[in-house]
Amino acid sequence: MQVHVRRGAGVNNSDRVTLTWPDYNPAAGSPLAQAVANGWVEVTVKANGNTGLASADVFSLGNLIGDSGDSPTNLRVNALDLGAVKRALNTNATPASTVDFNRDGRINALDLGIVKQNLNHALPLLPAPAPAAPAAFASDRTSSPTGRLADELLV
Repeated sequence: MQVHVRRGAGVNNSDRVTLTWPDYNPAAGSPLAQAVANGWVEVTVKANGNTGLASADVFSLGNLIGDSGDSPTNLRVNALDLGAVKRALNTNATPASTVDFNRDGRINALDLGIVKQNLNHALPLLPAPAPAAPAAFASDRTSSPTGRLADELLV
């Protein structure tokens, strides 16, 4: 994973932090060395002099391959995702597209195949996070008892 900090590039001159993982590859060895797929990652930005935070900021990001984001509470690949791809078939896609699953700039049969391959896959909703306790900096992603991956950032 790479961390890139752009000082002053955020809202109200805040810093913008970008996390970049190698692309997801189901044939690769360890899932810890690649982007999150069909799971959650928990990120902690530590409170210290570098970040200017009074307390740690903890948030989670999820990825469900084939889900178009049709519902914030039903995290399942379903017929609504198929319909969203079908409505956009044979069109160009912007980077913000929610149905260009292979990110090739086109909505086509490849995207439809991704949805079909992942039908009925689901992610559990996450419970509200507990207050974060101070922890040592971890440079590698580790698996937690909940099955989520955890990253900590020291900016």
